[in-house]
Amino acid sequence: DRRDIRFSSVMAPGGVYVRDLLAKRLNSIDERFPWGTFAANVLGTVAIGVVTVVLSDEDNFPSDSEYAREHGYSTTYDFLNGGLEFGFCGCLTTVSTFIAELDRLSLRDSLRYGLASVITATICLVVILGSYTWTR
Repeated sequence: DRRDIRFSSVMAPGGVYVRDLLAKRLNSIDERFPWGTFAANVLGTVAIGVVTVVLSDEDNFPSDSEYAREHGYSTTYDFLNGGLEFGFCGCLTTVSTFIAELDRLSLRDSLRYGLASVITATICLVVILGSYTWTR
């Protein structure tokens, strides 16, 4: 649906702006650990988890149309999901910047940064998605 693509395009610059702001403010703290990129990736992962939880509650977003009901999805859900997760969070959490940082660092620092990023983001998602799942 073109609406989804347009909303993603509108939300994307916000993710780019936040990533750039974090990089400018935090990457200079330590040459051996890009704190800005780390913060952007973890923040974006947390945002994806929160958006997933909020949008997965059917009471918040009932189906908008008969077609949506018949096929088991809500067009409002898809619209918001596309804009927030793929637009804003997609630009906030880019793999290309993560890989560029890993390439720039020494092997030891790359391992430390890469593992810290993946483990921290995974723990955040387990806590967010797990809390939602385990309390239902």
